[in-house]
Amino acid sequence: MKVFIENEAGLDQKNIYNEKTLEYKKTYTVSRSYPYPYGFILDTTSGDGDNLDCFVITHQKLKQGQVVECEIVGIMEQREDGQEDHNVLARLPSEEVALDTVIQERLTDFVSHVFDHLPGKNVKVGDYLGKEEAENYINQCADAKYKGRKYKVLDYSKDWQGRFLEESDILKSILKDDALAIEHIGSTAVEGLVGKPTIDVLVVVENIAIVDKHAPEMIAAGYRDLGEYVLPETRLFVREEDNTRLVNVHFFLQGHPHTEEMILVRDYLRSHPEEVKKYGELKQRLYQEHPDDYGAYRKPKDEYMEELLKRAKSNSL
Repeated sequence: MKVFIENEAGLDQKNIYNEKTLEYKKTYTVSRSYPYPYGFILDTTSGDGDNLDCFVITHQKLKQGQVVECEIVGIMEQREDGQEDHNVLARLPSEEVALDTVIQERLTDFVSHVFDHLPGKNVKVGDYLGKEEAENYINQCADAKYKGRKYKVLDYSKDWQGRFLEESDILKSILKDDALAIEHIGSTAVEGLVGKPTIDVLVVVENIAIVDKHAPEMIAAGYRDLGEYVLPETRLFVREEDNTRLVNVHFFLQGHPHTEEMILVRDYLRSHPEEVKKYGELKQRLYQEHPDDYGAYRKPKDEYMEELLKRAKSNSL
């Protein structure tokens, strides 16, 4: 799972970010210094409507604004002003962490007193639970994010390539030479693969500030600006209609490893029809089982994609 770091360990400064765009908003002082780096898990929605909060149990210096890959250790039950507001406890993949009494006492002391400067603020710490309970809670929160989101899984259509070319022409007219590359990625870029009829476009740029410069033109062309989305130094623009996502335009810096991975998977699928068949069958089955629950559809699909990426990397060696 990916955790966005809002607050650094050892500081009594609480930073506030827009949890959708990851844009910095403000900072204020609290009554305790953070014992560990603290932030939220991307692509989740907790009981208070925000992303699911998370402490990363490490002594490494993690900076605010970082996105770090983490593994689950457990969960700390918490209620804030009577509302469920649990904290997931995580570790870095390279470290081992035992959720011992020392860690629990540090966390309990911090959470119990961090808002002492706010009269009437009521925070209560409950039990510390293990990895399995934490995973179940995270899955529930991840699913909640997509409730009500419309989606369809359709047979491959040759129109998808035409739609990409139309978007590409619009982007070229806006970005001109500032776009180093414009690539068709995702399921709609692979002939014969079933998928959501959402066109994914990858745009590679030399400097992310270039994208911000062109944002007014993108908006005028009908795109919605979601800002820095999921990963630092990226931008996402979307075209939507009736709560349905029609186009995603992903801006990445030249040389970003995620850029290479997206193209690698696409090219691997294009050259391995047996993988296209297996992946397509999985998506069709998931759609039949969860036609009204995009979260339940998405989770096993993403897990399959992680394994597919491993096979694509192995094939490229």
